[in-house]
Amino acid sequence: LLDFADDKEGVEQESQFMAMQFLSRVDKEMARRGMTKKELAKEVDTSAAFITQLFRGDRKPNWNMLVKMKFALDIDFVVCTRAEQEELINSEIKDYHRRWTKSYLRLKNGSRNADPTSLLEVVNTSKKDFALAG
Repeated sequence: LLDFADDKEGVEQESQFMAMQFLSRVDKEMARRGMTKKELAKEVDTSAAFITQLFRGDRKPNWNMLVKMKFALDIDFVVCTRAEQEELINSEIKDYHRRWTKSYLRLKNGSRNADPTSLLEVVNTSKKDFALAG
């Protein structure tokens, strides 16, 4: 783990890390849309130089800037603790296993809802698609 000379240094390092986590999500969405930093700057009403400074880590975004980015890119930032994140991941793994098991049993029992020639089945639920490997 990181060893900081004092609490102030630790807080600064952690705040920089958190800022980069938010900006990495913004950058990923920009890449998906083919949006440039200059275009983002225009959307959030700031200079391209400021956006460049943010992404280089020279400056940190404030909450208002993150909200502007949220609206410009139509994304939501979800904040949770590491324990909550791990619980969510474990829950999704268990749900995946249940769906895969049901799919396998349908295939094994000759159900018409399962494709016996596929090694991968995509199950569409209400909000997400899941790939099931068999």
